[in-house]
Amino acid sequence: MLIDATSPTAEPAAAAPIPATLAAGFLAALASALLLALSFPPWDLGWLAWVALVPLFVGIDRVGEKAAVALGLVTGLGWMSISLSWFYGIFGASAGILHAIQAGFLALYAGLVVLGVRRWGHGFLVWGAPALWVVGEHFRSELWPLRNGWLGLGYSQHASLGLLQVASVTGIYGLSFLVVLVNGAAAAAVLALAVRRRGAVLAGLIAGVLGVEGVGRLALSEAEAEAKVRVACVQGEGIAASMFATAIRKAAERAPAPELYVLPEYATFNRMSQGCEHLEVFGGEARRLGAYVLFGATESCAGDGPSGLALSGGASGAQGAFRNTAFLLGPDAEIAGRQAKSQPVQFFDDGLPAASQEALPTPWGGLGVLICYDLDYPALARNLTLRGAGLLAAPTMDARHWGPVQHAQHVAMAPLRAVENRRFVVRTGSSGVTAIFDPWGRVAARLDSDANGAVLRGEVAFRSDTSLYVRYGWVFPWLCWGAAGCMAVVGLPARKRA
Repeated sequence: MLIDATSPTAEPAAAAPIPATLAAGFLAALASALLLALSFPPWDLGWLAWVALVPLFVGIDRVGEKAAVALGLVTGLGWMSISLSWFYGIFGASAGILHAIQAGFLALYAGLVVLGVRRWGHGFLVWGAPALWVVGEHFRSELWPLRNGWLGLGYSQHASLGLLQVASVTGIYGLSFLVVLVNGAAAAAVLALAVRRRGAVLAGLIAGVLGVEGVGRLALSEAEAEAKVRVACVQGEGIAASMFATAIRKAAERAPAPELYVLPEYATFNRMSQGCEHLEVFGGEARRLGAYVLFGATESCAGDGPSGLALSGGASGAQGAFRNTAFLLGPDAEIAGRQAKSQPVQFFDDGLPAASQEALPTPWGGLGVLICYDLDYPALARNLTLRGAGLLAAPTMDARHWGPVQHAQHVAMAPLRAVENRRFVVRTGSSGVTAIFDPWGRVAARLDSDANGAVLRGEVAFRSDTSLYVRYGWVFPWLCWGAAGCMAVVGLPARKRA
């Protein structure tokens, strides 16, 4: 018998219930968001990163591509809203838009993973999902106008010194690949294997990770630093040149006195010009102590004078184009070198990007300067190492009001640059965290303080060797791009036939 749906006696259609698989997927997506957030500072439970994506992988397994994208967006928004909540203190309501943009990468990733599993089965989670993650992370971190490396998955392992040594071969992206590989293998075991076999696979994964950690620890036990150069980091935010000078003199009181002083980014916002206060004060300290002083300032981009300093717009607040620049003063009080910021911070009045990168000359070797945000980019540090930098210095401005979470997340990137390049990294913050990392990512010295004029002393070495990453390993993310391209070539025709 046929029933006319337009008949007055027809019952109204009931609302379709939400499928149980989609509801479970939503909870799984939230679980992954929470686990990812806990993997990074301020909680810093890096071991959770090794399972953080498993709930998401399991949750998207039985839903369509569009639903997978939605669940990936849930994970991304939850993760970013927790870990990058400090964005609201800087960008206001616009922070939500930035969170959504960051989350969009995870949404697209989840959709692609579902397509891969449909085409190649759950084994794709082991070999395909890690490569796709690296492609997305590489693009987000380095290849588009809003590029930033914040919350790259490998940074969750900044405190795992053994695992960290992977970065000396493949860089940060190899470490991210390894973390996703373990997540994918664990998810595949849960989804595709009988219960009695899952335990063996998961035990094998744990043993593998611990094995990599053990090999790295063994390398650490044989790692020794060379002859030392004494360095002092002087914090300060919005203080006068005389206060910096007082802190420099205080640091020199304890013998033996430092030979290199590193001040923060924007130690002054003034445009540097001949005879300006900061050049006179800092130059005077360099001459008196027979030392080198590196400090952050600004320089006009208009008409350079014979000394290399801009002769126009010398006062703070002067209009016109400028560059955020670190100046190195020698013991003769003259400018021994300068390096502008290569990657100004988006949405900030942070100057024009540097025209080039060069290692600055010192008696001990080349000094590579990465101003604040520059340290977040592996390619910029590698370029300086190739240009002869034996030491990496990072004058940084992490404003006091940005808070301890921002400070902790930002400094967590520094040990990765140290390991990738096998260089000491001297990172002087305006406030928050100032630290020195050795070439194996170990903390050689650290200062957690918001006090103006606080000083951190330590010893570093200028090195001339190059890591496997610097020579060859930098191609790793591009190999992942190639793998993704092959997946597209093989997978798309099969999808059209289906």
